Amino acid sequence: PISELWGRAVGHSSIMAATVDPWDLGVLGGYFLCVFAVGLWVRTHKLGGGTHKLGGGTHKWGVGSSLFASNIGSGHFVGLAGTAAASGIAVGGFEWHVGLCRCCLLVDLFSGAVFLQAALGWELYGAVGALLGVTALYTITGGMTALMFADMVQSAVMVGGASVLAGYALRAVGGVPALFHRFPLSLPPTTRRCPIRDQALKLLRPPGGDLPWPGMLLGLGATAGWYWCTDQVIVQRCLSGRSLTHVRGGCVLCGYLKVLPMFLMVLPGMAARLLYPEVVACPDAASCRRACGIAAGCSNVAYPKLVVELLPPGLRGLMLSVVLAALMSSLASILASAGAIFSLDLYGRMRPNASQRRLLMAGRLFMLFLVGVSLAWLPIVRGAQGGRLFDYIQAVGSFLTPPIAALFFLAVFVPRVNEPVSLWGTIGGLWGLWVSMGQHGGPMGLYGVPMGQHGGPMGSIGLYGDAWGELRTQGTEPRPIGAELRREGAELHTEGAGPQSQGAGLDEAPPPDAHIWARVVNINAIIMMAVAIFLWGYFA
Repeated sequence: PISELWGRAVGHSSIMAATVDPWDLGVLGGYFLCVFAVGLWVRTHKLGGGTHKLGGGTHKWGVGSSLFASNIGSGHFVGLAGTAAASGIAVGGFEWHVGLCRCCLLVDLFSGAVFLQAALGWELYGAVGALLGVTALYTITGGMTALMFADMVQSAVMVGGASVLAGYALRAVGGVPALFHRFPLSLPPTTRRCPIRDQALKLLRPPGGDLPWPGMLLGLGATAGWYWCTDQVIVQRCLSGRSLTHVRGGCVLCGYLKVLPMFLMVLPGMAARLLYPEVVACPDAASCRRACGIAAGCSNVAYPKLVVELLPPGLRGLMLSVVLAALMSSLASILASAGAIFSLDLYGRMRPNASQRRLLMAGRLFMLFLVGVSLAWLPIVRGAQGGRLFDYIQAVGSFLTPPIAALFFLAVFVPRVNEPVSLWGTIGGLWGLWVSMGQHGGPMGLYGVPMGQHGGPMGSIGLYGDAWGELRTQGTEPRPIGAELRREGAELHTEGAGPQSQGAGLDEAPPPDAHIWARVVNINAIIMMAVAIFLWGYFA
């Protein structure tokens, strides 16, 4: 029953908790001071007009680090490592496909709380409350520009700290060759008859597997199109760039950084299964409940277990800072973007004469509403998908994202797709969602939540189905909304801006792109794609 699940989620305190050394607390406190100092410095100097919207459009290469920090949440450290510990390296293909999706706030909240439970022994909802309080403090007061500068600091902390732990984990198992050799045999002492599948070390797996190749190659295309082209968190950061070259350069930099999760999160997660099979690979509900308090499985504790057991005092505090940096950056990005969408696109249209103060208040209240919904969903996420958090994220996202991706691409490339077509196409996509959940969701999870194999090819099927439906209902003439978009864009740029940026609008051209830097960006984009193709071919 729901009440029993809720009680276990609220009351359990992990038995993995280790004594926190004063050095750990010192490093953790230094990280928080650094983040708050950045936010206070930005607010004091009022860097970038329109800090609560687009950061004044003054950011350069920092766009790339902000994209990376916004995308890499604590769900990566907990979910990627946990799924890798359970099934091998295939989950790393999500990062190289650059098509990761998130289920709003609840995944980041849950994964951050799991980490704090394992490392500090905090109770689940107490940990979530502390994380929300700290994040909201600098998100609401600092605005968009504060988030951009904080993301630069947090990106450096994440990459540096994760590299340290990856080095410790790979050294403990004897290196990458030893890891690949021993992983198929990494079973707890009570289970020796069923070794891990041969596909554990392959990115592309048979159609009947847990991560089938049609879903990886085709279904992720719809997810990638939705997330990197339409998601407000990503678009908002790109719009804050100083020029088109800076935005392109930031995206290329983010692409280079996205190569790292396979080596910094997936491989350490596999190493955790080798080092602690009795916990990470617990064979039954009773042993899993003893190991981590979750009967569905303990693969989610793979990364926290490495931090607690492998790292010396001081470095444990560094890794706590890393995971908190990932959580706070992604959480703050989602909150800021959700508040902007609600206040400008919904509340602002319902109340055209609302003051700036009222719009800001409406956005902040909507943030609190989202947090409440996410908190209510935490117990279900905790027990879903056999304790493999990343599977839960992708299973839900593969059903939700195709209608949005189809709508975006058709609106861009097909002029006759107008507003009525978009409306009915979206309605048809949502109807198809419910049909797919009932017929193709695979084993049903807790309380009717579909827990299929990331939708298999359902992402691509949904995308093409929605595209066909929208093209079938094409209008006669596209509505001329260019002037309206220019007017709204000018209002967005000037709204909340400082004295120097008032009235700039869209008529003021961005700084001219230097041709040499544009060529450098284009060359690096080609190199980045070549690296991604090579890695896919090598690990396929």
